Amino acid sequence: MDNQEIRDTLRKKSADIPVPDTLQPDQIEEKLKNKTQNHPRFTAHRRSILTAAAAIAVLCVVGLVPMFTYLSQVREMENDMHAPIVEETTIADNEEKSGVTYDEIYDAITGYHKEQDKYSSNDKDGLNFMEDIASESEKSSGSAPTKKAAESISDDATREAADHSETDTQVNGVMEGDIVKTDGKHIFTVKEGVFGSSVRIYKAEGAHVEELSMIQLSQADCSELYIEGNTLIAIGNLWEEEDSNSIAEDRLWEDVETISRNSTQSHITLYDLSDPAAPEQIRQLKQSGSFNTSRISGGYVYTFTNYSVNSLEYKKDQPEEFVPKANNKLVPADKIRLAGKKGGDSYMVMTSLKLDDHNDFADSQAVLGNFNTYYMNQEHIYAVNPGNWWEGTGKSAIVKYSYNKGKFSFCGNTKIRGAINDSYYMHEYKGNFVFVYTREKPDRTTNGLCVLDQNLKPIGEISDLGVDETIYSSYYIDNMAYFVTFRNTDPVFAVDISNPKKPVLKSELKLPGFSSYLHSFGKDKLIGIGSSSGANERVKLSLFSIGDDYKIREIDKKLEKSGSESTESYAGDNHKCVFVDEERGLIGLAVETWKYDDSDETGATNQKTYYIVYRYHKGKLKKVLDARLSKNSSIENIRGLRIGEYFYIVDADTKGGIEVYDINTWKKAK
Repeated sequence: MDNQEIRDTLRKKSADIPVPDTLQPDQIEEKLKNKTQNHPRFTAHRRSILTAAAAIAVLCVVGLVPMFTYLSQVREMENDMHAPIVEETTIADNEEKSGVTYDEIYDAITGYHKEQDKYSSNDKDGLNFMEDIASESEKSSGSAPTKKAAESISDDATREAADHSETDTQVNGVMEGDIVKTDGKHIFTVKEGVFGSSVRIYKAEGAHVEELSMIQLSQADCSELYIEGNTLIAIGNLWEEEDSNSIAEDRLWEDVETISRNSTQSHITLYDLSDPAAPEQIRQLKQSGSFNTSRISGGYVYTFTNYSVNSLEYKKDQPEEFVPKANNKLVPADKIRLAGKKGGDSYMVMTSLKLDDHNDFADSQAVLGNFNTYYMNQEHIYAVNPGNWWEGTGKSAIVKYSYNKGKFSFCGNTKIRGAINDSYYMHEYKGNFVFVYTREKPDRTTNGLCVLDQNLKPIGEISDLGVDETIYSSYYIDNMAYFVTFRNTDPVFAVDISNPKKPVLKSELKLPGFSSYLHSFGKDKLIGIGSSSGANERVKLSLFSIGDDYKIREIDKKLEKSGSESTESYAGDNHKCVFVDEERGLIGLAVETWKYDDSDETGATNQKTYYIVYRYHKGKLKKVLDARLSKNSSIENIRGLRIGEYFYIVDADTKGGIEVYDINTWKKAK
């Protein structure tokens, strides 16, 4: 065994050392995702920063256990390298006992904490080092076709008649929240503040935009916003009144933009918009944990949070200290499940709320496990726990629920040898669960696509694609899966899943640079947004054609912006930042440009922010709008939207930060 093999072995086997859920880098990266960057280059380097931190922490942890312990397990690891992608699966049994007891939950959490204590007592310096990493990350903290938005919850005819754009979503019929929304007559924006978020309501009539009112959410964030008929739904983190001053101070030092990821409660707050100039709060419901994501489907809002048991003072006869709550009531024990044999101290909490009967949650359930990546269609919810980060890409746990009229039903869970790092990497096709994954082996990193049946049993797979590369984006169109990997080139793979038992690689196109965002663009085209290769990365837009043989061809590309040293978009971090109108062949996004200057404290000068719009015409992308925005604009908080024949560039950070353009001439409206 050579030195490299020994290093790989040590790194892989360090996964046996339990690490607190709160120190898992998926949570650290989640914090960083929600941090408004002081400069775009920090976003570009986030992956390398996390990798370096992980490498240092691994060295500390490895020192806790004798080397021979790992070396004796090399043969076991080599056998695992050749094992199938799916490790184990559990399916729901109609006659099985649903859920667990509070005593079993207590034992699972206690056992997990004891396991942690056993290792932390061996080397407190190593643990403190890891805690420092988490602490620093918390200080730095704070992913479809275009559809018509709803004027009311049940009026489908009105939905079709609405002539305005809607938030970019992954699945038709499953609405996603955002910080900017429109109902076709008004524009709603969210701004984070020191003591809470504010929602501004503007009346939009062509070129005329007028602020009507402002809603102040005290001691609460608004991470996602929905407009359903005459109801505004604001969802985000909530903090207790006694903590408001310290949290406000933290938020002030973090440039006001940071959302606290340590919140112990989240809120769903509803407002009556019958009079947009004077909105009135209807009700506020609460659930345990920091906000993760939400969806609206079939007249219900579904909210997902992560609740960590931070205290070690909990007692077995006081479940309120270690069991999550929904609207101030403990989630019943028979609606909580344990994910994995090693226990944990973090829950996934999910609730449903009927929008026309919102006195209480329609249902609430929880899973003990750090699930934080979700795919949801109109029938099922798939949640992914990324597993132990000391394994590199590690193993991932997947739990599946069905839902109907707000009621959740457990379907099963499975564990895979690999990582699913984004909701767009998942898809359901004809009842089968499809996902692309990255799997790290001792000698290489590989990527692949796997198909599980309705019971989460493997039925098809195509593996070893993009060896020693990383998946950067994925998109599904019916029976086709498209995904991009990157190391030195940008392979775009097209895999046919028509026969779930035999996925077929139809095309592989290699290009310089990479695409971190993919989206359908008409019936036979795909748009990609990412970065060019080279020392000075620039935003790259690629237009791909999809032939009858499913072959992918790049038919046009654009680099933004000319004359700049480096540029960046936020498309890969948040798909909602991108405006896509497939019917009109339009795509828009904000980009930031800068030049590096070592003498400057931020390392950059000449920063500029633009909003660009391209129109597809005769096989090419033609730029129709190139608007220079305020110097203080942050690309992650800028949205483009259309109402009728007008296009609005909305800066959620700025009061009155709305520019209007005539969509026919693309000149600024007066």
